[in-house]
Amino acid sequence: MKGFRKLALAVATLAIGAAPAFAFPDRPVQLIVPWAAGGGMDAVMRIFANGLEAERLEERELRA
Repeated sequence: MKGFRKLALAVATLAIGAAPAFAFPDRPVQLIVPWAAGGGMDAVMRIFANGLEAERLEERELRA
């Protein structure tokens, strides 16, 4: 019975096929900072967002 389960799992895995690759993210990325604007975490996240924008490989809109 174990052999049948392994075979069924292998067949099911192969039947699924490769998932189609989508460009991720396909919508603008929005960073949400749950603290007040002008605070320390806001400044850190703005620097982080600028770094992400400089490092991204594809042209994507980033909102902070």
